[in-house]
Amino acid sequence: MMKVSDWVGIGVVGVGGYVLYKLLSKVPQVTAPISNAIASAWVAATNALNGSFTMQLLGNLVLPDGTLVPIAQLPSGAMRSTAGGDLQVLYNGHIWQMQPSDANGNFPVSVVA
Repeated sequence: MMKVSDWVGIGVVGVGGYVLYKLLSKVPQVTAPISNAIASAWVAATNALNGSFTMQLLGNLVLPDGTLVPIAQLPSGAMRSTAGGDLQVLYNGHIWQMQPSDANGNFPVSVVA
């Protein structure tokens, strides 16, 4: 048979567990704003150092006739990504579909429009 002191001990452990649970359940509410502020500061700092998040491809476009067009010389905004994730480039009045790069880092293209 359990004594009153045993029941009191079980009660204290139960209340302690409940209080601990309530304290720990508030941790995400307290830490989320702090972690968001740290992440925003990091993005702002690295963005200021890097200038922007623009991607710059190296290599050349390889036109069907074998002509190489340096990607770095294309005007800003000449490249776009389609909804399907394909890369296209506007060059010489046509829209070209970029294929995966070859062993030399050049991108074969074919006319889309």
